[in-house]
Amino acid sequence: MFTELPRFFGRPKTCYVESEVALKNLIRICNGKTPCFVSSYVFPTKSSILVDNIPSDYDNDVSLSPPYNDVARLKDFCIDHSFPYVIDFSGSKGFHHFFNVEPVYCADDSEKTAMRDKIYSIQLSLEEAFQLTSLDHKFTGRINPLIRLPTSKYVDKNGKKNGLYCRYLEPEDFEKGIEHIVKLAKKPGKVPKTPETDVTIDDIIHAIPKFTLRKQRRTFDGENTNFKREGIVVPTLEGIAAICLIRGLQFKKGTAINPPHEIRLEATAWLKYMGYRDVAVVEFFKRLGWSSWDFTKTMEQVRSVLPRLPKCTMLRAEFGDELCKDCILGRR
Repeated sequence: MFTELPRFFGRPKTCYVESEVALKNLIRICNGKTPCFVSSYVFPTKSSILVDNIPSDYDNDVSLSPPYNDVARLKDFCIDHSFPYVIDFSGSKGFHHFFNVEPVYCADDSEKTAMRDKIYSIQLSLEEAFQLTSLDHKFTGRINPLIRLPTSKYVDKNGKKNGLYCRYLEPEDFEKGIEHIVKLAKKPGKVPKTPETDVTIDDIIHAIPKFTLRKQRRTFDGENTNFKREGIVVPTLEGIAAICLIRGLQFKKGTAINPPHEIRLEATAWLKYMGYRDVAVVEFFKRLGWSSWDFTKTMEQVRSVLPRLPKCTMLRAEFGDELCKDCILGRR
């Protein structure tokens, strides 16, 4: 759970991750520096979703007691109906609760709209049925919810840390109470496995007292949702997620002016670090449409570059500091 691929990884920028090498590298460089979020669902392509859980976020700015009590009610509901579930401590103000369900594949907009309405209706119907007081409504009705990765250090959007981790909780640990959970969260714990289940989303709907179907009309989440696979996995320009590299590679198609060698070198090293094969990197440069692109020469150059992080000091000297705040790498 949370690490099956492909899925989105963020923040502050999100990128579409398709290899274990890329995910491990992104976690390693971001953990403890920026918030580590992943999409709750697997995305076989950027435009299709495999829904295998129903997530909800419960938090409170003053006390952990309200979200703890809310999630305890949901845990009891799951036990009463033999529904598999997962609970995480967020690392700060609350808890994440997941119903694990039989996977449902959603590809077109009508399927995603119907699924989003079901998820939204479950979240709000549970809130009403069990008088839950701490549901985060910003998180409801989302078809691509990004959620903090268990085992990652808690870092808020302003870069502040509290020394705790987002922590997966075994049922017996949750039952020992808030003080025990906060002590556990000083260590990362583990990422939970995705349980096999034949429980369906409709099974959960039928078990909720006075379930009401509602419509959620939020626009679809995720970037570049028209992306399609074509044999090999080729990165998109936006998918690089390093803002200065995107800026440096955005030269007008068909012109004689191409990005400087140093920019192409840093982009190549970063793409290979994210797990893209040489042939995919070469195809990436071809699709940018530069006038002097040459397959043989580009392949030779790409093969000569070792995977590594971009040289941020050099890139800052070229583009300035202002792009760092929105970069997935932060300010290195």
